[in-house]
Amino acid sequence: QASAKSIVPFISAWSSDPSLSQAFIPWFFNCVPNDEQQAQSVINEIFNKRGLRKVLVITDENYDSKQALKSFLKYLHIDKKGSPVVINFDKYSKTPDELASEINSSDPDCIVLLTKPETSVQIIGLLTKYRFEKPVYGSLQIFNENKLSEKELYNLEKVVIIPNAGWTESKFSAFKKNYKNCYGKNPGFVAAFAFDAMNTLIEAIRDAKSTDNEMIKKALSQIQYDGVTGTIRFGELGTRIDSCIF
Repeated sequence: QASAKSIVPFISAWSSDPSLSQAFIPWFFNCVPNDEQQAQSVINEIFNKRGLRKVLVITDENYDSKQALKSFLKYLHIDKKGSPVVINFDKYSKTPDELASEINSSDPDCIVLLTKPETSVQIIGLLTKYRFEKPVYGSLQIFNENKLSEKELYNLEKVVIIPNAGWTESKFSAFKKNYKNCYGKNPGFVAAFAFDAMNTLIEAIRDAKSTDNEMIKKALSQIQYDGVTGTIRFGELGTRIDSCIF
């Protein structure tokens, strides 16, 4: 709503809610793969690359989790991959052993985490405790370094798979070094996408050779910026294309 009323070019650096671009606001751009793009990526990895079939999804009552689940179910239906078992973590938050029992009785080929970061950490702790050895997939949004400690992020990264390609290793290494020198810790996904969003906007202003909103919007719609998270280009609705579908 703020973007719609302000008529100012806006680049989202973290939200994956696809409804933002579906609002048809011509000056809205998103440098993060949205829930629908991430869902397609995970489904392709599970079914086409790994040949897995029985999927268990763990979600919670968080708004972003519900949006991610909606997109995941949508593309499972489109691709005719059947319906997964869906467990709401919030129903078991006080009885984790019952959740572990539910997971084991479902006997999945893999687990997909569509939860808030704090919930994901609890689930990974539970899976580690009960020595669950099947693949575990997740969305980008669970790796939020503003919500988790470095130790919690490390524990997630050891277990959770995120289909990911297109990141520029040399650029990320340089960014990581500079970030650590400034802040004393390694950057996470939030920092990387924020860095690329800001630099994409700066590049668009340079291309526009103007601070006029309309000129900057036009420059953003035509931009091709090679960032830390890969090449950034935007489609008709402001969604990121190219490296979004990993």
